[in-house]
Amino acid sequence: MTIEKGRWHPMVEAMLGREEPGAWPIGSRVRKLVTEERDGHQPGAMATVCGSCGPVDAPGMPPATMVYILEWDDRPGLPVLVAAAGAKGPRLELISKGIRPS
Repeated sequence: MTIEKGRWHPMVEAMLGREEPGAWPIGSRVRKLVTEERDGHQPGAMATVCGSCGPVDAPGMPPATMVYILEWDDRPGLPVLVAAAGAKGPRLELISKGIRPS
């Protein structure tokens, strides 16, 4: 993870390095499955999990959806909040589980 703390919105800062029970571990590799309006990445884009929050219940998402902070391969150092699922179903696919750094 190349994301520096102390530069982001308080919600992002709170999630960086946080690993919720049942969430994919920090360092896990994920692939984007679908594109929705205003998405910055196409299906197949790869990212690394840098933190998690949830499960959350919010409009436009299935109940009990996990939200992740991702670092996309093409945008190192930039944290992006992504819900694991949306109105079109799963948005992310787990490729490999990370091991939380000690």
